[in-house]
Amino acid sequence: MAIQLIATGTTADDGKGDTLRVAMTKINENTTELYELLGQDTAGAKGIDISGSTIATTETNADITLSTNGTGAIVLDSLSVAGTTLSASDSTVITIAENLHVTGNLTTGGTLDVTGDFTFTGNEMTSSSNAHMEITPGGTGNVNLNADTVRIGDADANATLTTQGTGDLTISTNGGTNSGTIKILDGANGNITIENNGTGDILLKAGGQVGIGSVSAPDTTLHLKDASAVITLQRTADANTPGLSFQNSNGNVRGVIKLDGTSGTSNEIFMQTFDGSSQAERFRVTHTGAKVSGTLDIDSAITIKDNLITASRSNDNLQLDATGSGAIEMIPAVIMMANLPTSDPTNAGQLWNDSGDLKVSAG
Repeated sequence: MAIQLIATGTTADDGKGDTLRVAMTKINENTTELYELLGQDTAGAKGIDISGSTIATTETNADITLSTNGTGAIVLDSLSVAGTTLSASDSTVITIAENLHVTGNLTTGGTLDVTGDFTFTGNEMTSSSNAHMEITPGGTGNVNLNADTVRIGDADANATLTTQGTGDLTISTNGGTNSGTIKILDGANGNITIENNGTGDILLKAGGQVGIGSVSAPDTTLHLKDASAVITLQRTADANTPGLSFQNSNGNVRGVIKLDGTSGTSNEIFMQTFDGSSQAERFRVTHTGAKVSGTLDIDSAITIKDNLITASRSNDNLQLDATGSGAIEMIPAVIMMANLPTSDPTNAGQLWNDSGDLKVSAG
């Protein structure tokens, strides 16, 4: 009902106001309506109880409903509630000072210390359709992923790790402190540098074979393919002897090919092999030719050692044959022929010693 006002007349005691009974009746009816709306009357009707600065329901587990008219809003100090929208009436930030537990979906169209369209489901964060997900720290801050393993790429799909723009890409550990690095330079013909730390090694371990250049399927353990493939071994001091070392299964050196340094005969190539007890030089390419240390075996037919040429096979002849009309010249002033037969061997062309005379057998 509408509020009932007590008529008090125009002037005091002019007899135009309500009687005492009518006035008290209006008071009772107004009070009854207030109790019906806000409190609990003597008949046990339930509603709202206002005590001091506290508004409470008189019914257990009952809601308190604040309903506006039209587009009106419920204003609590500087906080405004209009329908399902919560805003600050003074356009400042709304601060939630305690933990916030959201049992449904949390959707933000503004800033949540993260800008963009993100969906959080369980432990998954996703962006809207085909939209990039960008994580940008403030100032010089970094993005730290605190996990033992970081995976990139969709399931079973190829993945790309790259920089944003023209920056170089460096891979290291411990923020680059006491760490080797892999550095990929940006730009056409940029280098890729793999650098160890201190005296550390760079180990390239492959269960199969390694191809360098335009190799699609390596044929050997290390396969280089280029228009003019070259392997370069550069020494840092000319006294050193760079080269190739060959080891047995136990890691012991059993042969080397090296370039001699200033401590030997500089810039000559030599080869060493292990004979079972020691490793020594067997062959050397000199500035003017080649040198064999020991015996030179040619096709298992002849051997040359020091100043001796010997046929290797038993009872083989040693033949010196000039080409066409060419002749075999013997330059020394003295030619020694030992062990010539002293009687005609009846072998056409064979020399024999007839009591000091050199003769040729007619056969």
